[in-house]
Amino acid sequence: MTRAGETIAVELRANGIADVAAAEVGIQFDSSLVRCTGISAGPLFGPGATFQQNVDNNGGVAAFLVKGTPANNGQAIAILRFQAVQRGMAPLSIVQFTLQNSSGKTLSASPVNGVIEVK
Repeated sequence: MTRAGETIAVELRANGIADVAAAEVGIQFDSSLVRCTGISAGPLFGPGATFQQNVDNNGGVAAFLVKGTPANNGQAIAILRFQAVQRGMAPLSIVQFTLQNSSGKTLSASPVNGVIEVK
């Protein structure tokens, strides 16, 4: 839970998946309730990771691509920062979620959507 005007960090994780070397993710959000202020690569891929992001607050969409050293632990793939705009329940819907291993093969994963509660 966060209050209007405050910023909250949301970590995106891949638990129980081995050899993750790349992630491409798209998330939809209600831009009348929250605004995405930025995305950064999480510690999962290490310090040499390459990272690209695209945020469209008017359309309520944030997307990123990250590639790095293959990892096997449950650390964050990325950290998304949102500023709360007004009260309500702001759903975060994962509309694209592709993970690849170090051989370039797609890994099976089931993303879980989330919500930011703004008080």
